Amino acid sequence: MKRILVIAPHPDDEMIGCGGMLLKHVECGDKVYIYYVTSGEYKYLDQLLYEKRKCIREEEIESVCGEAGFIHLGYSDIASRRILEKYSDIEIKLVYILQRLQPSIVYVPHAGEQDSDHKMCNRIAKEALLLSATIDENVKTNKCTAELRGYEVWTPMANIGHIENITKYISEKRRIIELYCSQMKETKYSIGVMGLNRYRGEMFGTGGYAEVFSRE
Repeated sequence: MKRILVIAPHPDDEMIGCGGMLLKHVECGDKVYIYYVTSGEYKYLDQLLYEKRKCIREEEIESVCGEAGFIHLGYSDIASRRILEKYSDIEIKLVYILQRLQPSIVYVPHAGEQDSDHKMCNRIAKEALLLSATIDENVKTNKCTAELRGYEVWTPMANIGHIENITKYISEKRRIIELYCSQMKETKYSIGVMGLNRYRGEMFGTGGYAEVFSRE
């Protein structure tokens, strides 16, 4: 059994970017932990509206993790586009998670993502892995040596290091993405990512549907 950590800048990134791979991990008996970095909502909204939407997101997280068999590491009160303001706090928390969890693989949005929150999470993940060997006296015990894999959400990646056929899991991936009901109203992410996964499967020779990952 492996421990897998997924860094999701916003709730739904984990399923869009690597949901098929994560479902495969669960089927193999691995423990999949999700660290949601932000609430996914914007703080410039009216405070009551922000809190209302944040609660909806938290309910969706419970549904998604319950259906997929994931373990989430709590909710975040950091708003979207506020990662830079909380950069150090997020980094220290992630170092703590890495040292205590000691995952075999860490998934994070790839370095070429154009979304600013995604790019910062990639940077934080790399720094936190390095810091896991320095923020504690017991370096031998706490240093995290996980493999870091980048996943694609908004920006298709150019440098691909791993391809995973997810045909077996594609229907379940779509169903679970759609549990993020609040996010499906304006953009049908489930349909869009199925197109991307189908393209990856056809163009990289696995057939069916595939997710791709970079070696970060």
